Amino acid sequence: MLLIKILEVNALIKKHTKEFDAAWETKDAKKIADFYHPNCAIVHVGKQSYNGKETIIKLMEEFLKYPKKFSLADDAENFEAGNGEYLITRGHWISESEDGNKKTFGYEQIFKKQSDGRYLIYHDEFEYE
Repeated sequence: MLLIKILEVNALIKKHTKEFDAAWETKDAKKIADFYHPNCAIVHVGKQSYNGKETIIKLMEEFLKYPKKFSLADDAENFEAGNGEYLITRGHWISESEDGNKKTFGYEQIFKKQSDGRYLIYHDEFEYE
């Protein structure tokens, strides 16, 4: 298999992000969790990790209780590994508090290609105070 070109990687991750954001807007935790691999892990760096889809659904239900006050910075670096088996994106996300203060934190996601060609989040790591 040929290596995926960086433009293709960027397009795949951009598409995934757009679809994820649309699912987030529905406020349906299951729809959001459908973007995660059944054996996924979400890691809150230095705090806690969450494993498996059912746990992710519960975590998303908690996240959805709060207004969406975050966005991605425009600094993502995207890569592929394993001849397209995995996509990796890392960069920063911005959290805005109720008083309008903004803080920037790091993130990294690894996507695993499925038999139908879709990519699901296999590892989702984020920093947050």
